[in-house]
Amino acid sequence: MHIGIFGLSGSGKTTLTRRLAAMHTDYTSTSASHLLRIRGRTTTLRELAAKHLPANQDVLVEEYRQLREITKNTIIELHAVIETSDSLYWVPASTLKNLELDRIFFLKTDPNEISKRREQDKDKERVHRSGAQLFRLQEDTIIYLKQIYGEQRIQLVEERYAFHTIHDFCLADGASPRSGPLP
Repeated sequence: MHIGIFGLSGSGKTTLTRRLAAMHTDYTSTSASHLLRIRGRTTTLRELAAKHLPANQDVLVEEYRQLREITKNTIIELHAVIETSDSLYWVPASTLKNLELDRIFFLKTDPNEISKRREQDKDKERVHRSGAQLFRLQEDTIIYLKQIYGEQRIQLVEERYAFHTIHDFCLADGASPRSGPLP
C-alpha cells in the first residue's frame, strides 16, 4: 500500500508521518523533500526557484518509483502546491499521477495554526502568509487534488483526527502495528 499525505507547509505532515511510522513498522515513511535531497536537489526556500521545480518533479517520480520497487508499504509527505519566495508552483497533474499512490489523504489544518507554526519554526524557512491567505490556498489545493484524482480517491482529514483515521486505514489494509500504546 502506498499512501500519500498532502497538506500545506506547516500543516503537520511530518509529525503525523513520524507517529504513523513509529506505529506501523511495516511502512517506510519519507517525504518528497527527502527524496529530492538524496539526489542533491535543492528544497530550501532560499535556494528554490521556479526554474528548479520541473526538474525536481521528474527526480521525485524516479526516486519514489525506486523506493516502491523495494518497499511494499510507504507513506510519503507531498505537496500539490510549492510556495517559493515569489510564486506558487502547482505540481503538474502528470507528476502526481505518476507517483501511483494507492490512497491519498489531505491533512486539513486550521490556517491560523499553520501561520503560527510557520512563524515559530526556526528549523525550516517558509513563506509567511496570513490565516486568510492560507485558508484560500488550502481550499484551492483541495480543489486541485480533487480535479486530478477525483473525489473518491482523496480523503480529507482534520488534523486532530488524522492519526487515528490513517492508523485505522493501515490496520484495515493488514498492517502490523507495533505493540503497546499509541504514540
